[in-house]
Amino acid sequence: TEVAAALESSGSLDSDAARKLDQELSSIEKEVDGEAGSTARDILAMVSVVRGTLYQRGQNLTDEQVEKMQNSFTYANPRYWDVYYNKTTEAERFDWYGSWDTPIQEMTATSEERGEGSPPASPARTIGDLLRPYLRPEAKILMLGCGNSNMSEQMYTAGFEHIVNVDISERLLENLRARLGSAMPNMQWIYMNASALDFEAETFDVTIDKGTLDALEQNKPLLHAAAAEASRTLRKGGVFLSVTFNAAEVRVAGQLREATAWGSCRSHTFERDSTRAEGKSIYYLHACGRPP
Repeated sequence: TEVAAALESSGSLDSDAARKLDQELSSIEKEVDGEAGSTARDILAMVSVVRGTLYQRGQNLTDEQVEKMQNSFTYANPRYWDVYYNKTTEAERFDWYGSWDTPIQEMTATSEERGEGSPPASPARTIGDLLRPYLRPEAKILMLGCGNSNMSEQMYTAGFEHIVNVDISERLLENLRARLGSAMPNMQWIYMNASALDFEAETFDVTIDKGTLDALEQNKPLLHAAAAEASRTLRKGGVFLSVTFNAAEVRVAGQLREATAWGSCRSHTFERDSTRAEGKSIYYLHACGRPP
């Protein structure tokens, strides 16, 4: 909790605070080192990212420079994900905030024009329920940073087949193509960086971000580039759907609109079960249109 609290205010981390946090991270590594199982693996992976974030923010390092430090990575580094996925089994899922069928409770829906949110007439009960009003079966959909979530698989089964998945881990994409390619012929898996998409302008009707922009938050230029690329590759009138832990004042006003021009945005607040002591976690879906 001390590490998390420091990172939340890390815009002004000084060298003493960074050194103290690094010592705490090393202590965690010593406790976990040698332990078997996915929990120990995930703790060590998270420690490497927290340490990498400290180095990057404190010393203004690139992702590649961070990797050269001891046991340090950033989420934006493809090597981190290749190493991580190489240690996971086919059945394991690293699923940011849930998947298509994850049970949720929609709390409010807010449009920028109206301001204050109000309870929806028919609250969504799953993440899929939340996304479905923005989708059409014939829509061409970009999944920005697909990871090994089963989100795209479940969407395909639900009738949304024209999905292009991009990610920065070639190892992951090879496994997904081998496992799902023949059963889901209308879906694609392409190695590509979200901040430098190779697609032509106005290629997609819908782009879905579920945690990818959150993973780039510590690298503001990359985040802004990814948001701008999402807009560029959307057709006029298309919609960008961002599932995140960030409320509208951060994700929409403080990130998306800083990066490029968007049309109107609508935000949904929802909660889902959590492993944390309080039992629930709050998340958001922000739906922003590309101006026609």
